[in-house]
Amino acid sequence: TLAREIGYHLITEHSQKVGWIMLEESLAKSAQALIALDNGVPVGNLTEEPDLITEEAWQKSYDSLIAPSSFYDSWGSTEVDNIIAKMRYLAIGAECQFIVLDHVSIVVSGIDTDERKALDILMTRIRSEVVEATGVGVIAISHLKRNGNKESFNEGGAVSITDLRGSAGIEQLSDFIIAAERDQQSDNPCATKLRVLKNRPFGSVGLAGHCEYIPETGRLVPTTP
Repeated sequence: TLAREIGYHLITEHSQKVGWIMLEESLAKSAQALIALDNGVPVGNLTEEPDLITEEAWQKSYDSLIAPSSFYDSWGSTEVDNIIAKMRYLAIGAECQFIVLDHVSIVVSGIDTDERKALDILMTRIRSEVVEATGVGVIAISHLKRNGNKESFNEGGAVSITDLRGSAGIEQLSDFIIAAERDQQSDNPCATKLRVLKNRPFGSVGLAGHCEYIPETGRLVPTTP
């Protein structure tokens, strides 16, 4: 949700071309989710009831969001070589300025080798063959490890940089790392803290802000604590 909002912002506010590699959903779902954001409608509601918005609204959102974007139909095909090749195509052939990759763990999930090593290789190749070679920005989503004796992440436990699932490759090769923390069992389970865990260019890290998911509109909006 957070990454989709960032991609949507890049398109609508900065006229950037975004490539979408959403490995856990179909192309139709990816497109519908952006159109739903654009019209302030939860994507689940829009999927069930397409008539919630007018044909004109569908077309307007398609023209402004879907047509200028690029989507990778990756369902059932997530090999590292294939993903890297498609990312390079999005950056060079499709001339995308940013790529949203959701998520890195699924790329290596079918590989018959150690996940930590596979994630190291994936992140190294994304950094060297995609980001450095083409100049594209990559917004990659990473899951978290099971947090052992720490406060449950499902109950709002603070995330540290060592909690990233897999290896240290994500920590070492990323320019920015932002954690989203949410207590699903609180009185306000839609409230989220944003914590900067790494900031290579500027150095400032720590709690960076708050946002809240609005079920009635399907939007993630900035809030005060």
